[in-house]
Amino acid sequence: MIFIILFVLFSYSRSISVFDYCKISNDVYYLTISNIIVIDDVQKISHITKDSICLTNATNGLIFNFRYKKNNLLDLNINLNHLNEINWHIKKSNIIQVLFKSTKGFVLENDSLRIKQKNYTLSISFIEPNLAFYQNKFYIKTCNDIKNLASILNTVNFYLLELNRIVLKRAICPLIFFNSSIRLLLIWPVYDTFYLKNKLVFLDFDMDINSQIRELYINKAIKLKINEEFLNKKVFKNIEKLSLLGFIDVIKENSLSDFTKLNILIFDAENFRFFAHRTSLTFLRSLNTNVNIDPNDFDQIKQHFKQMIKISISFTNFTFINTTFPEVDFCLYKNFPFDRMIFILFDNFPLTRDDNPQITCTAIWLIHKPFFYSIQYDLRKKIENTNFYNSYLSCEFKKKMTLCLSNKNWSKLSGFSRSHVEYICFFLIQVFNLGLIPAVSSIAMTLNWIIFFVISNKYFNMYDWNISYSLYMAFYSW
Repeated sequence: MIFIILFVLFSYSRSISVFDYCKISNDVYYLTISNIIVIDDVQKISHITKDSICLTNATNGLIFNFRYKKNNLLDLNINLNHLNEINWHIKKSNIIQVLFKSTKGFVLENDSLRIKQKNYTLSISFIEPNLAFYQNKFYIKTCNDIKNLASILNTVNFYLLELNRIVLKRAICPLIFFNSSIRLLLIWPVYDTFYLKNKLVFLDFDMDINSQIRELYINKAIKLKINEEFLNKKVFKNIEKLSLLGFIDVIKENSLSDFTKLNILIFDAENFRFFAHRTSLTFLRSLNTNVNIDPNDFDQIKQHFKQMIKISISFTNFTFINTTFPEVDFCLYKNFPFDRMIFILFDNFPLTRDDNPQITCTAIWLIHKPFFYSIQYDLRKKIENTNFYNSYLSCEFKKKMTLCLSNKNWSKLSGFSRSHVEYICFFLIQVFNLGLIPAVSSIAMTLNWIIFFVISNKYFNMYDWNISYSLYMAFYSW
């Protein structure tokens, strides 16, 4: 009976395999379970028709997956008009979801007549793309090599541009993002270690490139150093939101000073405490330097509300608040620049609820201004006679300030976060790949030669003995 049940389950699992597909034409397939149209030849987009039997059950999550069998470079030959028609017919949406795997490079066209695709909005994911750029079949090394730029990066509106596991061999020219329109640029993972680097590095370039990137999202960073080479002031001039999740090693003090539209920074709670101890948050000195208010004056806060910079700490669980902002760290934040309209917020933390979790005085100190004036919601009246307000009074911050003045040598932070563990693991993997594998291979080859030599000698010795014995027996018989 058990074997029958296992056979039925196996047969059922085979019947719903994720590899079940419907062939639309040569080099064009529809994966029925994953709702993906796989296109192996970009010229075959026109073979996808609205009345195709394969697309009868296609749903809103439709994705176009381009696989380049011939390792071609990505250019502007994609028939976006037809792709948009199919996408609208199935999803009733103007956002086209596209996936590219292992793109070998990008062609920068010099035909200005092709810049007619701004009507389309793409959500593109590039997996393991090689950020190499070519024009007239020549590899772009400097900005002087680019003439009459036009590529998919600046002739299409992007709702999302995802760069996953990028390959970058040299610094790229900021002109690549000339006239680009990108709501969200997502890059992950980003390694910036001495043994492995794949972070974006830009060449220095003075001309304005009119890049319209609104949000930059960095995920799974390992020892990332934020500086001008990475956060280029021309490319990210209009950035409004910056998310830095993972092991951020340092943010250079003046690297954010020119981003006048930047008003939201997001960090993950798991790594923020290590980052704060390592850097003392010195990068905040260059933000909102033209603002100076009394943070206890509601009218001044209201007047400068549009200049507020929110530092949002993302928690997976609110019980981690006390771990990220323990009592012993209060002196680290005692001079936090509230007077420059810079405030820390905890995502979705129930400030106004009477049953909100009990948090440390350090955490209360950092978020008491947003709480008092409801900055995270709107500019309503002060909120008093609540549990949070009473906790604020019980902290007695004036006494804590005095203690900070008398005790300046508080201990450095020790310990590990998950990102630290990932960093160590990546290092060990690279050591294994670069050192141990060749060493083990050499030892294995040496042992193989020794074994071969020993067996060969033994074989030949036995062979000689057999010959001598045969001659002896032949002579004795004779």
